[in-house]
Amino acid sequence: MVVLDMGLRLSPEALRTARRAAGYTQQEAAEAAGLRTDKSIRSAEKGVHVLASERLARLARLYGVPMEQFFIHDPEADMASTVCGPTEPGASDFAVTAAPGRSPGA
Repeated sequence: MVVLDMGLRLSPEALRTARRAAGYTQQEAAEAAGLRTDKSIRSAEKGVHVLASERLARLARLYGVPMEQFFIHDPEADMASTVCGPTEPGASDFAVTAAPGRSPGA
């Protein structure tokens, strides 16, 4: 059985702080992440847009920090943790169920 931890969320403040600490402008960070403009960086640092994991990984390498630094623990998201396991003993199919009191996909 695998528990997928969804108790984390992207922190716009952490993105901004890491960029500034590394000495990059939003435009420089966007270029390094393979973006055409700095609009996505600006939006992510405001919490309006979430960057793809590939972009976040590039920014983490650029800023010299682990990608995990961009995330914070969110107790509300803990309730949405998903448990995956066999539908019945010996079955090869898997079912997705939510944490107690939650419906899958909620």
